[in-house]
Amino acid sequence: MSYDEIMQAAENYVKTGEYYCLGFSTPDFVFDEADELWNHIANLTSNPFQIPEKEERSFFRCAC
Repeated sequence: MSYDEIMQAAENYVKTGEYYCLGFSTPDFVFDEADELWNHIANLTSNPFQIPEKEERSFFRCAC
């Protein structure tokens, strides 16, 4: 994914709750490292998002 696609997917998730569907089985690290990803997004945008509850922190889902 490109930088723009990731940022768009994160913003869309925060605004609508809609997940970004990966076309393959989602790797575990997507869920395990979700906190770190949100921290990077907040630092890059200088505008921290309202981070979702722990269970739903990742905005990625697989196609299965």
